[in-house]
Amino acid sequence: MSEWKHNDLGQHVILITKGTTPMSLGRSFQESGINFIKAESITDSGRIIRDSLAFIDHDTHSLLKRSQLISGDVLFSIAGVLGRVTLVGGEFIPANINQALALIRVKDKHEIDRLYLKYYLTSDYVKQQVRRINVQAAQANFSLADVNGLLVRYPKSIEVQRKIATILSTIDKVIEKTEAAIEKYKAIKAGMMQDLFTRGIDTQTGKLRPTFEEAPELYKESELGWIPKEWEAGRFGDICKVKAGYSFKSSEFGSNGYRLIRISNIQEYTVKNLENDVFITPNLSTQEYELKLGDLLIALSGATTGKVGLVKRESLPALLNQRVGLFEPQDNTSIDYVYQIVSDDSYQKSILDNCPSSAQPNVSPKYLEAVLIKYAKDQHEQALIVRLLKSIDSTIEAEYNQLKKSLKLKQGLMADLLSGKVRVNLNHDKVENR
Repeated sequence: MSEWKHNDLGQHVILITKGTTPMSLGRSFQESGINFIKAESITDSGRIIRDSLAFIDHDTHSLLKRSQLISGDVLFSIAGVLGRVTLVGGEFIPANINQALALIRVKDKHEIDRLYLKYYLTSDYVKQQVRRINVQAAQANFSLADVNGLLVRYPKSIEVQRKIATILSTIDKVIEKTEAAIEKYKAIKAGMMQDLFTRGIDTQTGKLRPTFEEAPELYKESELGWIPKEWEAGRFGDICKVKAGYSFKSSEFGSNGYRLIRISNIQEYTVKNLENDVFITPNLSTQEYELKLGDLLIALSGATTGKVGLVKRESLPALLNQRVGLFEPQDNTSIDYVYQIVSDDSYQKSILDNCPSSAQPNVSPKYLEAVLIKYAKDQHEQALIVRLLKSIDSTIEAEYNQLKKSLKLKQGLMADLLSGKVRVNLNHDKVENR
């Protein structure tokens, strides 16, 4: 490692600061204007999502002079989800940031490359530092002093740094392309769902019914508007009940046994295993809360309220926590049809729009069962709708699997290249074991 150096991040920057909310100045967000980047605007892979940006006017941007961005600034999330990192490109300028993001501005013509730094700040080495500092905090939070003190390691050669960054950016382009494909197919599915949950399918022809405007005689009026005559408008509980999990005590948590499925496990329409998962030893009183393959769950509180996920084999055996709900379809409905209803954005929006106001959304099974929905009564029609939507789901899942492979490859490359375990050759694209 004599070819490498390590020191505090603060030695490489001319500025480490953070943004604030326009409301602190008595200002408000606008429909358009200067880009305003929030922590949630940045993906785990470091991409800025344009559709999630807010906007402020020029006067507010001028008042928030400290956090005005320039091309090449590095952003690091310091509240909520810690350690999301992006390098700001010129296409987003002018721009400003909120208080959940730290702005890191590297010295010009310095010994550390900006793109290399961006990748290093997403590495396991930095994640370990963040966890160590934040372990006692009640909420995920990181100070500017903590950011300033992060230990960074880098090759002395700026050319080697840039070569490492180039290799990692190549795999990032593959990741971005896959993420774009996922977003495209999600948009296609959203359009399909709009038609299928408005018009349904004629079971005789297997095709979408004509629209209300084309054939009003095929529809009837309901409290949710015009729906196909064969459909019903009612409460979600008419087709599916919701069961809350068990209230486990923290003293029962362990490092082995049955995985405890919590709201943080429900991500991207599936149940994910996380680094900070806890485990429970089952007993007679918890038997009814054991989960099985294909169970459909919903987050009942927190930032992910309303998000749903399917239990996969890799998460089993598992138990249901009290802040997570389990869907239990009634005899007239399949779990596949319920999944399509609850994964629809309009269902999740209706949950949050009518949610009792609080700092964090919090819903009960009874609340979910009371949500108004429109649904096909005929199980054959349900099956036709599911079959169409499952076809696009399979495409989306295939893209997600490709994304997982690319992310795993990137993780391996980062572990090798950012540690010096594998050395890059400046004359070609190969890497060499040390």
